[in-house]
Amino acid sequence: MKPQLFALLTAAAWGIGGYFEKRGLHLGHLPPQLGITIRTAVALVILGLVSAPQWKAVTTAGPRALSYMIVGGGGVA
Repeated sequence: MKPQLFALLTAAAWGIGGYFEKRGLHLGHLPPQLGITIRTAVALVILGLVSAPQWKAVTTAGPRALSYMIVGGGGVA
């Protein structure tokens, strides 16, 4: 998948997640931390479904690359 397309899908996923975040905060009177969790979960599901064909590349990565992905993902979250 081209990086530009993946970037657009990521932006769309965050936008869709933001919609659910705002609806949850407005209708359910949820705390802001839970709203952020809802946005992240929705974006994770969308991006996970879109990127499923590339998951097989993770099994071929070495331990150093996997540790970079884990640390980098933790830094982003």
